Amino acid sequence: MWYQCLHCDVKFDFEEDGKPRCPRCLRTTGIQEFHPEAARRPLRKKLLWAMAGIGGALLLVGVSSVFWWRSSASTTKGKPQLIFSPSELKEQLVSLGIRQPKPIAELFVGDASIARFAKEMAQGSSKRDQALSLQKALGETLKRHGIQCVLPFRPRPTPPMSAQELFAAIQTKDQSLAPYPLELALFLVTALRELGIPAAVAEIHQLPELKRPPDPTGQFGYFGSVLLEPNSEQALLLLDPFGGRSFEPSSVELRVLSDLQAVGAWLNLRAMHLLLHDNLPEKALEANAQALKLDPRSANSRAVRASILVALGNFPEAQSELEAAVQLCPSGPHRHLLAQLHLARGALDEARRLLAQVLEQFPSDGSARATLAALHLAQGDVEAAEAELSEAERTDPQPPTVPTLRAMLFAERGETQKALVEIERALKNSIDPNTHLVAAQIYRQAGQFDKMRKEVKTFLAKAPSHQKEALRSLILQRLGPTAIGDELEEEKPEDPNASKERLQLELNPQIAPTLPSEPENSGPSLLEPKQEPTILLGNRKRFGLGVGSLSIGESK
Repeated sequence: MWYQCLHCDVKFDFEEDGKPRCPRCLRTTGIQEFHPEAARRPLRKKLLWAMAGIGGALLLVGVSSVFWWRSSASTTKGKPQLIFSPSELKEQLVSLGIRQPKPIAELFVGDASIARFAKEMAQGSSKRDQALSLQKALGETLKRHGIQCVLPFRPRPTPPMSAQELFAAIQTKDQSLAPYPLELALFLVTALRELGIPAAVAEIHQLPELKRPPDPTGQFGYFGSVLLEPNSEQALLLLDPFGGRSFEPSSVELRVLSDLQAVGAWLNLRAMHLLLHDNLPEKALEANAQALKLDPRSANSRAVRASILVALGNFPEAQSELEAAVQLCPSGPHRHLLAQLHLARGALDEARRLLAQVLEQFPSDGSARATLAALHLAQGDVEAAEAELSEAERTDPQPPTVPTLRAMLFAERGETQKALVEIERALKNSIDPNTHLVAAQIYRQAGQFDKMRKEVKTFLAKAPSHQKEALRSLILQRLGPTAIGDELEEEKPEDPNASKERLQLELNPQIAPTLPSEPENSGPSLLEPKQEPTILLGNRKRFGLGVGSLSIGESK
């Protein structure tokens, strides 16, 4: 039977069991049967060609290999086109319905300062040597100005920048700049092109001997710059300006992007900023839709779209987008997201299976180990949870949720004073608003009711408006009638065993109380950025923490 995808207008034949899935965008929603008789006859005539095309598309989806651009980059006279002039890029953007294309089309445009930097810093007679010396000079400039390259767990306060904007910001010696991998890759590509050296942005999925994902969030993306052969546009050298390394392309799992696809990745960063700093989910959804127009095979953009849909309460489509992300790029971060979703829904066996795959690929992925600790706590295995948290801290210093997890673990044991120490440490550097809710539970257990109310107030202030009333009711039910309000609470500290049953702190991140009950009708978010919107995570009967990767928002 033939179907039509309402998202990308692809018509395809689907005879298998289950829901039909679009071979281009991989969605299962927005699919309708396709019946027009006028179209049916020519399709019959070319049935074999159509089936061959669909099979090829499905094969490409299943291959997490290098150089996917050959199937998705724009073409000129049958040849993949990676590099566009500003006018060509603007024309392509207009044809795809991208609004205000001029500033976006000039992301790769250099200026006099970039041209001077490239000319002065490029050393050597070969293009390869010049490219390597440019990357080294960029790294030295960042170090000299005190600008550190740290993998983000949340978007920075300022929006993503073009090559010109980034270089101007670097010159100000702002040590809080925190450039994204994509921005550095865009700048290096622009500088190389100023020298007449063909280069393109590459999305990097895995680097040699790296035991943790290049991008543990699965949404920001990790990017480098590829030196191209002028005539064949084959990749000659991969530069990693964020990490200051270089690789032979054959040794790296990557995807070379056309300029259009690189612009899509930049728009995806903009969507994250609109959602998590400007609190404009509708505008974020629009920017993300533009990103997917330019690169429908971007797993990162689909994961961000899932986050936006969760913020808007559209869980079924968020689930569909996340499944598509996993199919497009079945690497650690996207499998980790799916594992968190299964954990949130109580499908512990499926979550365990996915986490095992993630940790087999990236044994030093601390975020995945933290999620595994959450799974152990959900099963009441405190010793196994503690072992995973210790391993997470040993192998990866970045997971931001470990202090909160430890606080919950101590609370589970009834060791209230140790829980207080850990939760107060977590509150100082929290990136998850749900940490305030966990703190409120622990403060209640310790009999510190004023602090409990303060944390509840902070949590509700960050909650999305459409969930505030439901969250208030749930908090009142679980923490008592004086958890919200200014009245003093005439209570005594709870018995640790009683509070243990109330708290449980199973780290089973489940969006409540509006999340549908079926596992397939949900969608996670791996955003851990700043401020609202906040999604309450936790069992309907007990509160829990969102393990950091499923929550949206940050507390200061």
